Amino acid sequence: MYYCKHLADVLLIKGYRRTSAPAGGGVAGRREWLLWMFGRAGKRNSNNEVYQFWQQNNHPMELVTIEMVEQRLNYLHQNPVEAGFVANGKDYWYSSARDYEGEVGLLPILFVS
Repeated sequence: MYYCKHLADVLLIKGYRRTSAPAGGGVAGRREWLLWMFGRAGKRNSNNEVYQFWQQNNHPMELVTIEMVEQRLNYLHQNPVEAGFVANGKDYWYSSARDYEGEVGLLPILFVS
C-alpha cells in the first residue's frame, strides 16, 4: 500500500475527523489510521472482505432529457468549487469545465450537445 499525503485531506473534506493523533505519528501513523478507517468501513458492509475505500450506495438514474444531462454536468463542474479547491470550475485542472468554456483541458472529451 502506498501513502498519499492528500488522502487524509480528502477524508477531512468528506467529513471524517480523526479524534486523536495517529499512533506513532508521521507516515506510519497516518497509514495505520487510514487502514483502521478503511477496515472499520469494510466491516460495516457485507460486500467487502476487509477494506472499503469508495462509497457503495449509489442510485443509478437514467438521464432521459438533455436538461437532466446538463444539470448533472453542471453539478460535476461545481464539485471542486464547493470543496473549496478553486473559485471557478474551469480553473480545476482535471475538470472538463475548461473545455466547455472554450479552453483546452487535460484530456480530449466528447461534448454533450
